[in-house]
Amino acid sequence: GALGCDKPVFWVDENDAPPADIPQAVTPEILAELAYAEIRVPSTEVDLAPEGTTKVNLPTWAWLDAAQFQPVSVTASVPLLG
Repeated sequence: GALGCDKPVFWVDENDAPPADIPQAVTPEILAELAYAEIRVPSTEVDLAPEGTTKVNLPTWAWLDAAQFQPVSVTASVPLLG
């Protein structure tokens, strides 16, 4: 849909919404949704100690099987704009 936009390139100040008459404008929310949709978090079992309900200000340990877990990251960008 973004390639169907026939409006000239425009810039929007940080924390300002894009103009309402340009529905194809890529917002930070759209980029975040695109990145989130590409993340494939591997299934793994999380162990907690103590098990069950924990209490505030008491240590809770969580760990994963390191052999089955790899860091996952993605980046969303607009390559047409450089």
